Amino acid sequence: MPRSITLVAAFLLMAACQDGPRAADTLDDGGRDGGPSELVDGGATDLVADGTREPELFATVTSCAEVTLSGDTPSAGRFSIEGEVLVTQRRDEAGASILRAPAVVRSTTLLVFAEATGEVRRVLVDPSPTADPALLALGLTPDCPPFESGVASGDPTAVGVILWTRYSPDNGAVDETPTLTWELSDTVDFERVIQQGDVLVTAASDFTARVEVEGLEPGATTYYRFLAPDGSPSRTGRFRTAGVGAIARLRLALVSCSSLFSGYFNAYRRIAERDDLDLVLHLGDYIYDFVDEDEHVRIPTPFPQEPTDLVSHRARHALYTLDPDLRAARASVAFVVIWDNHDVEAGASPLHEGGVQAFREWVPMRLTDELQPSVLWRKLTFGDLLDLHLVDVLLWKNRDLLPGSGAPDMLGTVQREWLEAGLRASRTTWRVIGNQKFFAPFLVPLDLGDSTWNGFPEARTRMLETLADPAVGDTVVLSGDAHFSTLADLPPDPMVGYDAATGAGSVAVEFLGGSVSRGNIDETVRGDATVYAGLTDAFRRLNPHFAFTNLIDHGWGLVELSPDRVVFQMRYSEILAPSDEERADLAYEVRRGEKHINRESVVGFE
Repeated sequence: MPRSITLVAAFLLMAACQDGPRAADTLDDGGRDGGPSELVDGGATDLVADGTREPELFATVTSCAEVTLSGDTPSAGRFSIEGEVLVTQRRDEAGASILRAPAVVRSTTLLVFAEATGEVRRVLVDPSPTADPALLALGLTPDCPPFESGVASGDPTAVGVILWTRYSPDNGAVDETPTLTWELSDTVDFERVIQQGDVLVTAASDFTARVEVEGLEPGATTYYRFLAPDGSPSRTGRFRTAGVGAIARLRLALVSCSSLFSGYFNAYRRIAERDDLDLVLHLGDYIYDFVDEDEHVRIPTPFPQEPTDLVSHRARHALYTLDPDLRAARASVAFVVIWDNHDVEAGASPLHEGGVQAFREWVPMRLTDELQPSVLWRKLTFGDLLDLHLVDVLLWKNRDLLPGSGAPDMLGTVQREWLEAGLRASRTTWRVIGNQKFFAPFLVPLDLGDSTWNGFPEARTRMLETLADPAVGDTVVLSGDAHFSTLADLPPDPMVGYDAATGAGSVAVEFLGGSVSRGNIDETVRGDATVYAGLTDAFRRLNPHFAFTNLIDHGWGLVELSPDRVVFQMRYSEILAPSDEERADLAYEVRRGEKHINRESVVGFE
């Protein structure tokens, strides 16, 4: 928890105690999507519709072992498998269906449905007997070799995507230069391969493979995998290309601040189980450089030290991919990622202590400037619905002065001019700015330094002037880092010329997603529900432009864009232990052309 957030919490606590608390934000009981899954390639489902019988136990296997599903009639038909995300089957030369068990950290039941007969079988998967018990106790285990870090995709366009994996060389042999094969299919069983190619991996890139694929169909769900030189397959991944023309709906998951040491990645698991997401937008602190002294939940041995060079940054990324929930999310949906201060060291330019190189090796993201790897700003377009502008306010702040004012620039001249020109040139229904730091005016009588846009008031004023320009249409700012969740109108001055009841005076809106697992206010200010309700009340009174605030819960934000509106909802999970539970907070919307939050919650949104 940054010291500035601790000071804010202390001040809010004093403010709350002066006037007394009121009821905390009301949560609905939305929870997880109910009913049988429509997926045939993963997710939860009702086992037997009438609940009258237990599916037959067909086999017990360990992680990464194979089991033949077809029995004596291999030509009887296909099987669908549920109970784990994107578990697939293959056929051997005789036509028998072979299931390779996923890597698990605890006993996991897979449900195998014979499509021809309707028979339901249970396959029980146990952790590998060779798995490290200390890692299993922390909910960690590698994926099936030789692709122990899983697969991922990133930065989808209408016709392409970036695919990623890492090949784990035998015995860590650094002189290996294996050639991997990648395959794409429009079906999860890969009965029809629509593209394939080869990629060489070497120690120079830490044996990571980055493949930029083109020539795909817009708006299509596509499956992918990698094959080792001996034919061993990776797990299966899935992505959806951006649509073109009219798009009726786009759904993205908003995440940030995912500390493996501070808690379990249940939020990633809930994201992975959905099939309605087009992308995951991760707005920084994807990994954590140090262990917070008050948040020792999952601490490997030896005790993790702060990365200080390329080797140690690579090792931190490798540690993160031991988490099955993160691997499942990365496999299930394309990620769009920017880094923040726990990912790379802002003050160690130009090499940033190896953080930038390791980040680009382990996270699938587009390189926009071959000569400057630290340039990450980029734009992704989704038909006529959305232009997504990703900016970097970590490595480029304080480099330049704002013209005409002499004040420090939050974005730097080149990036700011790129963003301003892009916003004015955009012709999509919505513009989204994804950035690492809280943008809205944050009204507390404390100096927060340059940890948010509060430290750059002139730069924020200029950006608000750009958003108010009639040439710039409806815009949403999505932000991370602050370890609480809130939904805010963006007026130039919340206390002058702004009406919270009507939203008049707002020029855009901001959605700040809560942390996946890193400490929130309740990890800093110890108290009960009354204390937290009082803190929330003080927060609202000091900041009337905030329509919604949650200071204590962890999870991810669901953002749905359509031609008429954008809907925002936080979904919360436990972090101190593995959990299948999730609860949905109230959903709010901004309607096209209004540029402010509708303070009436959206009923029935899921």
